[in-house]
Amino acid sequence: MIADNLFIHLLIALVAALVGGAVASALRQPVLLGFLASGLALSPLTPGLVAPQPSIDALAEIGVIFLMFTVGVQLSLPELLRVGRVAIGGALLQVLLTMAL
Repeated sequence: MIADNLFIHLLIALVAALVGGAVASALRQPVLLGFLASGLALSPLTPGLVAPQPSIDALAEIGVIFLMFTVGVQLSLPELLRVGRVAIGGALLQVLLTMAL
């Protein structure tokens, strides 16, 4: 039952993003602006359709997975080797600061 609801919520979010992106593109605005507007329209901060918190958490995790996949696909190995020391140093610093906080 929860998986069905999650699928429905994911479908609603994707359709809203498609519509928001199309409207933004038709208005000659960045598509990302349409995605943000559709996310705000579906958020708990506005009246209307609101998904339960577990579904929102699951959709957020799926979004992060898609984002990481997209970055991984676009990142080339030579570029990663070029910025390797800075990336590793920055990652270690971020983890240490997060643990300290």
